[in-house]
Amino acid sequence: MTTMRSLFLSAALLGATTAPAAANPLDAHWLKANAQANVSEIQTARWILGQTGDASVTTLARRLIRDHTKALHADQSLARSLGLKLKLAPTPDALWALRELRQEVARGDVDKAYAMLEVADHRVNIQATQEEVADGSAPPVVGLARATLPVLEAHLEMARQTLAHVS
Repeated sequence: MTTMRSLFLSAALLGATTAPAAANPLDAHWLKANAQANVSEIQTARWILGQTGDASVTTLARRLIRDHTKALHADQSLARSLGLKLKLAPTPDALWALRELRQEVARGDVDKAYAMLEVADHRVNIQATQEEVADGSAPPVVGLARATLPVLEAHLEMARQTLAHVS
């Protein structure tokens, strides 16, 4: 299995060996949305670490922090090379989801709610990334999306397993 670092390094090298390409609106949108998703995943995973006592939730959160931090760095590097400015803040949807998770603490169901959120988020992120791979036109952005896809799929599987464990 190829590591996350190797995937992003390969995508970065693809971008470095390809003539600079301007990102069309779809490419720019995916890159910006992906960066925001990474920020949101990191923030939520850090938060859950302070709330959970479940080993599978802790393992999932730590993996998401590690992988989404690496992915965010790749997004930032590529955006700089394309002259794009990224908004490094969680999306309004992610902020709403975190507020909802905080309410689950009082109900005692935060682990299940977190795992459900991660399943849903990764399904959405996989769909958007598949669209970028299929329809994007800037080779460096498409390359990063292609490298990101198996990582998101692994996260989805981990989130599903965590959900099964805590349900």
